[in-house]
Amino acid sequence: MTNGRLKTVNVARPEISRNLLAKRYLQNNEKTWDDVVMRVARHAGRKTGRTREFFEAVYSGKFFPSRMAYMGTPYPFASSCFVFPVDDSLMGIMGTLTDACQVQKYGGGTGYNFSHLRPKGEVISTSGGEASGPVSFMGLYHNAMEVVHRAGKKHAAQMGILNCDHPNIMEFIQCKDKEGAYWTFNISVAVTDRFMEAVKNNRDWDLQFKGKVYKTIKARDLWEYIVQHAWHNGDPGVIFIDTVNRNNCYPEPIEACNPCGEQMLPPYVSCNLGSIDLSRFAMDGQVDWKGLEEVTRTGVRFLDGSVSAAFWPVAKIQERTRKFKNIGLGVMGWADMLILLNIPYDSGDAVELGEKVMKFINDAANDESRRLGGGKRKNTTLTSIAPTGSISLLAGCSSGIEPVFGIVTMKNTYVGSFRGLHWIFEDIAKKRGFYSEEMVERIAKEGSVQNLDVPSDVKRLFKTAMEIDWEWHVKHQAAFQKYTDNAVSKTVNLANSATVEDVDKAYWMAYETGCKSITVYRDGSRQVQVMDAKDVSREKCPNCNAILFMKDGEQVCVTCGYKPDKSGRVSEVKPMADEAAEQTVRRRPMRVNGATYRIETPMGSAFITVNHDSDGNPFEVFVVIGKAGSELTGMAEALGRLVSKFLKLDGRVGGKERVEMLIDQLSGIGGGRSVGFGPNKIRSLPDAVAKALMLHMGMVSYQVEGKDENGSVVQMAMPLPVKVGGNGYGQAPLFLAKKADICPSCGEGTLTFEEGCKKCYSCGYSEC
Repeated sequence: MTNGRLKTVNVARPEISRNLLAKRYLQNNEKTWDDVVMRVARHAGRKTGRTREFFEAVYSGKFFPSRMAYMGTPYPFASSCFVFPVDDSLMGIMGTLTDACQVQKYGGGTGYNFSHLRPKGEVISTSGGEASGPVSFMGLYHNAMEVVHRAGKKHAAQMGILNCDHPNIMEFIQCKDKEGAYWTFNISVAVTDRFMEAVKNNRDWDLQFKGKVYKTIKARDLWEYIVQHAWHNGDPGVIFIDTVNRNNCYPEPIEACNPCGEQMLPPYVSCNLGSIDLSRFAMDGQVDWKGLEEVTRTGVRFLDGSVSAAFWPVAKIQERTRKFKNIGLGVMGWADMLILLNIPYDSGDAVELGEKVMKFINDAANDESRRLGGGKRKNTTLTSIAPTGSISLLAGCSSGIEPVFGIVTMKNTYVGSFRGLHWIFEDIAKKRGFYSEEMVERIAKEGSVQNLDVPSDVKRLFKTAMEIDWEWHVKHQAAFQKYTDNAVSKTVNLANSATVEDVDKAYWMAYETGCKSITVYRDGSRQVQVMDAKDVSREKCPNCNAILFMKDGEQVCVTCGYKPDKSGRVSEVKPMADEAAEQTVRRRPMRVNGATYRIETPMGSAFITVNHDSDGNPFEVFVVIGKAGSELTGMAEALGRLVSKFLKLDGRVGGKERVEMLIDQLSGIGGGRSVGFGPNKIRSLPDAVAKALMLHMGMVSYQVEGKDENGSVVQMAMPLPVKVGGNGYGQAPLFLAKKADICPSCGEGTLTFEEGCKKCYSCGYSEC
């Protein structure tokens, strides 16, 4: 090591996770990573005689193709990305849905532009009825895909696009306002140069269909509506469709892309993807350009051979994909490469190198395609930066071109769970003498090294995604896009405190720097009760203070059920039971007293509020944990509601006895993990609720009174270590308890949103 720079060969990399292999990649009688790689290499090399070359590229960790679980099987479904047309006829709509279901069944992601569908309310000449509009047919596709799990275990992934001049554009933009609505879809608005010019100059903008103008609005009003919704919950993204078609390698126009946005495709075309681990080519503080060229050429040959050997469930897709021979060679491990080269992610040097690296790869790929084509470029597209999902976990490198997501990890094995550091950070810390177990504990708790006694140059290198300003996210995306045939899938991460103006600036910067699309995600924004910016006014529920949403044309609270009656008076929330049952529930007083207890759980820190009545008996319980808007948060809210309802019921059982019954039922409920030891052990969130009730009733004592991140007084029940891991599957950033959601595959709280896609750091599950 010299001045913090490391020889890649001297740094211990994470091993291939056996459980990740078993869960996602091993087929039939396969038992080892060697078996998987040989099957994959034979898939792409059987017609070219390059099996050994492909085996060495994948086995060395330098190149990973997507769809390895399918390659070399009886149905080698090797494509990840698909685009379908949606024509303005019932036969066209249903035909596309049928084909899309076939693709989703095998794990492919599908995208559509719904702009060819006539507006809502338009008269249908053949039947005399009225058209229901694009959003309603998106609902049809969504409902169908809810029951068609991708590859039998993944949830569906779709992209819905609508042009910025369609008469139903406002309805489209707000279709995902309600948490969980259209959850199988990502949505994006296709905006033109003419629209962006109209926004800049505050011009009028016609909403039209086939030449008929339905409404004229200010372009800037529409733009602000897009931006405000993106700030609110991440949807919609924006596709700069004229930029896409100015750089279109296909002989026909493009209108849509796949769910994560890295593949802008004509209809009935798919794409095979693969990624180079850039961290393998940082040697002695320099880029190994020769090695990078070799693996680039191998990657092109592999993906080209994979197209020839692949299976498609729809004949027209097979015909057109083999015609265009389009492939998508991309990268991952970019953040790790920068660290090995001693270059901070948020620096001009990093952006400059990113542009240089991608140009080098694109040029080498183009040259290799010409060699394969006898002097003529064989493949319509060659490069694309896709979400690396589980393959980056398999490779043990950072995702795509994203910054590092976490510094501390939990390594799980058959004999127990062990805390570990990012592989490069650990090497630097030990060689430079600042490593300590206390430091690891603090990083595990805080998810950052910025407030620790760590050398300043190391702090600069190890900023995490949320600690890097949004401008650098966009700059990196633009740098790689400049020399990428297709597009770049990337999430522009924003802090929860980011404003609508920040999103506006990010969208404009992406457009002006040549990005083909942009997606932002403001931390904690996908929730019902949003933390508003100062310049946004939202009407709140008088009962529970949640935001009121529009549903079926009237305001309702989706949290407690409140809605104003037509006379303007406050209507009571109707319970699910009958009138007699309603009278058995004690009404909440205007004011109650209570305490909030911070209790560490296997899913992270839970803040459990217990309020009591005038007799001192617990009256209601609120449970807050995890990232706002996540499955975990919803489950916690449901648990709190049920406990509160039970506490409020009148009956022969007294208040204290009622609490004791709850404690008896909730105590000791366990899951896959626990935190703490002896009397301090917490096995699950319900177990933590029982502990909070015991603390409130004085059955056990708490240790200290402290303050949370917002300065509010909370009871610190016990200083327990946060433990996040996962069933022995792999590695999970420990601070994910505060940021992640529950994985639908393994059930761990390590499902994160990166590269425009959700992936699990525990088991490798990916929605892409």
